[in-house]
Amino acid sequence: MLKQGINLFSKAKIVGKYIIIIPIFALTLIMLSCWDNGPEPELDPVLYINPTNINLGKHNANHSFSSSFIVKNTGSGTLKINDITENVDWITSISPTSFNLTANQQKTIYFSGKFPITPVSFNTNININSNVGDKHVYVHGVVSPKLYFSESEYNVSLGSYVEITIKIDNVENLFACSMVIEYNTSVVEYNESSLISGNFWSGNLVEMSIEDENGLNVCIGLMQSSAIDGITGSGDLFSFQLKGKSVNEAALEIKGVNLIDEDGNYINNFDDLEITNSIVVVN
Repeated sequence: MLKQGINLFSKAKIVGKYIIIIPIFALTLIMLSCWDNGPEPELDPVLYINPTNINLGKHNANHSFSSSFIVKNTGSGTLKINDITENVDWITSISPTSFNLTANQQKTIYFSGKFPITPVSFNTNININSNVGDKHVYVHGVVSPKLYFSESEYNVSLGSYVEITIKIDNVENLFACSMVIEYNTSVVEYNESSLISGNFWSGNLVEMSIEDENGLNVCIGLMQSSAIDGITGSGDLFSFQLKGKSVNEAALEIKGVNLIDEDGNYINNFDDLEITNSIVVVN
């Protein structure tokens, strides 16, 4: 009678004078929990970069810069960064270049260098190679043109002459230029016919110089009939002589600048032109 009263969904076992009843579903759970499911599945890392576009701005050639970006593992498992590379000489340092990141770990990559001696824009990709593929960071900037005197200060004796040179850097497609070199005409005066074109130019030139009460007006450029296009690069635009007229000092300032391309338009990045002035001291 006792055996007939045991539910079909249970097992009965007589131990001594006690009857132990084990539900079959519980027995099944015990068996499943002991089942060998094999090794855990491998987890996948995810490579995340921020930012992926870095603008270094507008500066003169040889301007020093430093910047950074973040590499992060937004997945699981281990992200292995095998190498971080670039192929330009204007990036001189980048670190670190190889490391591992576990889930949600991140590392900042620092790089630095100097703006290249190249007119207008420049760019490159910094490449990040990992065990889940490659990504890159686009780095770019603009080299601004610069107009300046060859010396920050000129010295001349009373009654003697000093040569003044105007230089230009990182200009593109320059066909002609005009400007006013302002100075105190009671301290120094222009030596007429001393204007000389500089080594920036090649080809047949048109030159003009006129002194008025404010200083020297200069215009120099390629002839329209010249087969040469506008010139790209850096160099001396022109030079001229000033004579010491009275013992004093006079500021030398570049004003009213026009830099024109072969089509009669302002050169690229004309609005970014940097001008550095000077001074002349008469002893």
